[in-house]
Order: sequence, then C-alpha cells, then structure tokens
Amino acid sequence: MKPENLKIRASAAGLLMSGGTGITTKQLETLAELQARKDGQGKPLTPKMEADLAELIAKRDTPPQLGQTGKSYIQELWLHLEYGYKEPMVTDVLLKGNMCEQDGMALVTDVLGGDEFRSKNKKPFGDDDPYFMGTPDVVLKDVVEDIKNAWSLKTFVNIEKPDPVYYAQGQVYMHLTGRELFRIHHCLINTPIELVQNEQRKFFWKYGGNEENRHYQDAAIQIEQNHNFDHIPMEKRVKTFEFEYDPSFIAELQSKVILAREYYSSLQL
Repeated sequence: MKPENLKIRASAAGLLMSGGTGITTKQLETLAELQARKDGQGKPLTPKMEADLAELIAKRDTPPQLGQTGKSYIQELWLHLEYGYKEPMVTDVLLKGNMCEQDGMALVTDVLGGDEFRSKNKKPFGDDDPYFMGTPDVVLKDVVEDIKNAWSLKTFVNIEKPDPVYYAQGQVYMHLTGRELFRIHHCLINTPIELVQNEQRKFFWKYGGNEENRHYQDAAIQIEQNHNFDHIPMEKRVKTFEFEYDPSFIAELQSKVILAREYYSSLQL
C-alpha cells in the first residue's frame, strides 16, 4: 500500500482526532479574536484571556502530530495491509450488534414512523474520495443513519450523548453520501438466545458445571431477565441523536489523514 493512497474508514476516523497536537479551525477563530483585542480592537484582554492567547499561539506554532490512539490504529492498519497480520476480535457485544441490525432498524421505524423503509445498506462509499471510505447502515433520501444495539439495559441507560467516535463517523458518512443530516439510533433489542446462553455458560462453569447448584440457577434466571426488554415500551427503547454536516470538521479530519499517511510511511519492522 502506497501511503498516499491510504484511506480511513468512517468507523475509525474519530480515532485520529483523539489527542495529538495541532490547532482546530474553531481555535484559530478564537485566536484571531483574542489577537484583535490585544491589538486594540475592543476591550483589553483579561489575564485569563492573555493566558489563553499564549496557549493558542503555542498550539498554532507546534507541528501537528497524531495522538497515541491514532498512532496505534495506524500501526494496526500498517501491519494488516503490509503483512496480513490482524488480530481477530469477536465479542458477544459485537455479535449482538451484527445479529440484531435489522431488528434495530424495524424498531426505529416503528418508533419514529415516516414513509421511508429502512433496510441494511450494503453499498460502500468512497471510491471517488481521496481520504475516506465507509458503508453506513441506512441511507435515506435526505438522511444517513447508523444503528447501534446496546448490549444491556445498563449500557443503554448510560448513553447520554453521542460518542466522539460516532460523531466523526457520522460526519464522514454525510461527506461520502452528500447528505446534510446524520442520525445515530441506540436501540434496546432482546439479546439472541445463543448469546444469552453464552453468558449463562460462564456461570455454569464457575459453579463447577453443576446445573443443580442454586447459585447457578439464580444467575441463569437473572441473566435471561437482563436480556429481555419486552416489558419496556418501544418508545423508551430508542435513543436518537442527530447532527448536521460540518465542513470544517471534515477539513480537520482530512488534515489528520495526511498526518496518518506520514506516520504510516515512517513505520518499519
């Protein structure tokens, strides 16, 4: 793989934004405002503003670099693309997400209504884009959507705002599809029975493989209850966050891809 041809998947784009150095577009705007006030255009700067200005100038003048999260991802990508090395990752959480995609789409349609039918998009986007590629879950006329199936009621309750990685993923999906709005739907779908049994099996062996053990029986019943949500109204089983396309964010992501390519080319055994 030639580094200049490296593209980043939408699902991983947010990793490049974690940590590192470099100044953002919004920070440049703030710097310009503070500098104008320091030059006599407006009220004098407060001591806090003076400190902020000095920090932003230092950030502007520091050569941009990827953060450790981004570097780790690019290293994994380099090992895979150059040498075919990739560590398989299969967890029950990931399996549930894949197995319940269509159920999640059906639940979202039932809750949100609307005339458009949601079905799994299998078309990859990014053939003509020099920076990104990705396959969003749902592509509607004016909106692109992604479905995330929560593992449990506890994980669902703890979702209060979009994860930054999902925000970046949505921005890339909008960039690739030409849509101006992205929705991410977190859904609470019953866990498939085979995954429930996987969880129960862990306790089966912890209690010596004895089905008659009262503690195992209690745990098995509780696990089954924990993964069935039929008693919860449908409208309470979907959390939707939406946001609009931000060209400035995409510009910053593109600059991170350039840094990623530079780091990719520096890697060696």
